[in-house]
Amino acid sequence: MKLQDAYVAEAAAMGSWAKIGYAMKDGDSFGYTKGALGDGSNTTLVESLGDGVEGWRATSKVKLNDCANASAWIITVKQATNSAQGMVSYTAAPPEAATAASRPCADLTPSFEKLSSN
Repeated sequence: MKLQDAYVAEAAAMGSWAKIGYAMKDGDSFGYTKGALGDGSNTTLVESLGDGVEGWRATSKVKLNDCANASAWIITVKQATNSAQGMVSYTAAPPEAATAASRPCADLTPSFEKLSSN
């Protein structure tokens, strides 16, 4: 997210993974998706993010303890309110809703939600 923040500060736009110099390889347990930002030389102006776009997704390829196969951890990006021009905020959501009584996927990644900046 620091690479994206630096790019946003310079260009007032979100850059694709390639544009910001980020790479993530799929592994045995997870596959990674670039979200709405895509790849190549794509950029998305911050003011066009609306209510938010998916910026990144990690999807499990296997069952992890009590967390089902194909569960997804998602980071959504939107224009930050009451901040300097061009700044963005992030919402990190583990597979279960925050109100769920049992959160086996969130329990696997207890710090993931701390990536949220809003």
